[in-house]
Formats: sequence, structure tokens, C-alpha cells
Amino acid sequence: MGKDGLKNYPLNRFVVNRDGNGNVVEIVTKELISRKMLGMDLQVAMPNSPGDDGHKTGSDDQDVEVYTYVRLDNGRWVWHQEAFDKILPNSRSTAPKTANPWLCLRFNVVDGEDYGRGRVEEFLGDIRSLEGLSQAIVEGSAAAAKVVFLVSPSSTTKPKTIADAGNGAIVQGRPDDVGVIQVGKTADFRTAAEQMQTLERRIGEAFLVLSVRQSERTTAEEVRLTQMELEQQLGGLFSLLTVEFLIPYLNRTLHMLQRTGQLPKIPKDVVRPQIVAGVNALGRGQDQQSLVQFAQTLAQTMGPEVMAKYLDPGEYVKRLAAAQGIDVLNLVKTPETMQAENQKAQEQMQQQMMLKQAGQIAGTPMMDPSKNPGMNQMITDGYDQLTNGNTQGEPPTEGSEETPPEG
Repeated sequence: MGKDGLKNYPLNRFVVNRDGNGNVVEIVTKELISRKMLGMDLQVAMPNSPGDDGHKTGSDDQDVEVYTYVRLDNGRWVWHQEAFDKILPNSRSTAPKTANPWLCLRFNVVDGEDYGRGRVEEFLGDIRSLEGLSQAIVEGSAAAAKVVFLVSPSSTTKPKTIADAGNGAIVQGRPDDVGVIQVGKTADFRTAAEQMQTLERRIGEAFLVLSVRQSERTTAEEVRLTQMELEQQLGGLFSLLTVEFLIPYLNRTLHMLQRTGQLPKIPKDVVRPQIVAGVNALGRGQDQQSLVQFAQTLAQTMGPEVMAKYLDPGEYVKRLAAAQGIDVLNLVKTPETMQAENQKAQEQMQQQMMLKQAGQIAGTPMMDPSKNPGMNQMITDGYDQLTNGNTQGEPPTEGSEETPPEG
């Protein structure tokens, strides 16, 4: 793990030593770096002298083999780089035990071995059998595709006549005197092809190749279930990588961000990073399925009314989002926001009901002044009260006198 990202070393470019518990103790890597990039005087071979790989040495453009030695010393990782048995300047560095930038990954753990074993080794027999059958079928198909004509020795037709005859030519002779060699191994090739299909299917299932049934009745639900099955298998396979790659990678990234000041110091007893991939993702997927099945069973057995009565929609949404690894911040409405929206909706509904009732009352005969003479007086009194209420408290106009209060 460098400043510019990750760098991968193949198996022929590094060695590792582990203790009895499988923990890394020492690492040695090998890489080729241009002599100009090192910035120091190194051993120069004789001009035009061939190296170990046959290339000429002594040129400035030649790549230099640089070895990096990493070891665990007193609870800290210490490393330096060497070239031509000399330690390169400014190549020494250290890192905490939990923030090691050198990660040696394994796919499967074998007790007592420094290196892990790949998925291919578990199915090496099927892979070799498939390769052998493929080679046999290819060679047999090439032999069957070869066309050789046989001419009877007692035939009047000469082989040269057959060889020189063009397409559609007329040659004198009898059909029984000329024949074609046939392999006659079609049944054997069919057996080999069927065995190849069986091996391909087994290897595809072993390496989690998504195989969807090709038919007109294939539904999206069938494809989704197939994908979920692959994800469940991947969750178990990558559980080791979660421990050996994701957690150390996250610790190293946090260490570098805090060291450069891009991230403040995080108290370990307050905030703890959590891995949301591998086995943990598999557990969340099972939680999601359980939540959905619980809601469907409740709605089907007890009805939507009982479900709405006993089920909290807000908590259900939060748990469903957590099961899918979605952050609900600023996405799901808070209870305060929902309460304010409900109160506003109730006020609007009350206003609409009051306007509707006022319209209904205005259309009754009691509110008609022609049919109810007292209503005319009530409207006049109300208008006067409204006018007096609006003019009360205003300063007297110019030329008028203020009426003194009675008593």
C-alpha cells in the first residue's frame, strides 16, 4: 500500500515467513527499478558484459533489482530497501503493528504453510481432465477434417487424374474404384463431448459462474435467487480476505489520513470501524430476507389492518435500510418532520371544512335578507362594528375635536 494506491506482487516476486499461528513475521519483495530513479552510485558491470538474463549490463537504462526486507520488531513493522548489498538512502521506515502497509493475502489457509492455496488446486483433477478431453477432441476433429482419396490398384483411373481434376470435372472411371478415408469415431467424440460438458458444469459451479436457465419462462425472480445464492457462497469464500485484507487496509488508510491531518484522531473506545462486506454482508442479506418475509406473512395471515396497527413503519424502514447497508441520514423523514407535516395537513383540512360549511350556511334561507328581515339588521350592525373597530385608535382629523370620555 503506497501513496498512489495498491501495488501487487506475484508469487515469484516475494517470499513470506509466518509463525505457528499464521501471523506474518518476515517479508522480502523483489522489484526492478531504473538505475536513474535510484539517485545513487551503484555497482556498474563491465561494458557489454552479459548479465544473468542474457541482457547487456552497464547501461544507464538498465533496471536494477531492488529488494525490500520487512520484519516485525518489538511490536512494530520495520523495513528497508537494498540493491547490490547496499541499503538505499532514505529507505528505512516503520509502521504500527495494526497499520502494516505490506499485506500477504491467502485464499485458503493450510496449517503449517507460509503461503495459501488457491481455488484451482481443489479442482485440479477436473481441470486437467477437461484439458485432456479438449485436446483429444481438437486433434480428432483435425484428423476427421482431413480428406484423403483411395484409388484401387486395379482401377483404370489414375491417381494423377483424380488429383488434377477440378471442381465439376468429368473423369472416366468407376465409382467403386475411388473411395474416401473416414475416421468413423463420431460416437467416441460424442462421449468425450458429453464428459466435457459435465466437467465444464462442475467447474462453473465451483468458480461461481452465473448460469441462468435459458428459456421463455425464465423470470426475474429466478435470476435474483441465483444471484443471491452466488453472493452467499462468495460471503463464505471471502471471509478470510475480510480478516487479512479489509481490516488491515482500513486500519492503514485511517492511520495515513490521521497522520496527514486529513482526519482527526478517532477515540478507539467511541468509534470503531465495521466491515460491511464478506460474511457481514451475508448476515445483512439474511436480515433483509427475514424482514420482508415477516411483513408478507403478517399481511397475509392477519390482514393489513392488524399489520398497520402493530407494526411501526418508521422502524421497519430503518431496519430494512440497515439490512441493505444504506445510510438513512437525510433520506428517511424524522418523527419531528412527520409530526409537523401531519399538523399542517390537519390545519389545511380544517380550513377547507370551515369554508365548505360557510358556503353551505350562506345558501340557506335563514341567511337570505329577503326571507329573514332580521338578518339585514345583523349584517348592518356587523358592518358598523367592523368599521368602528378599524377607525378606533386613529388620530382625529384636522379641525375636529376629540370626544371626551363619559363620567
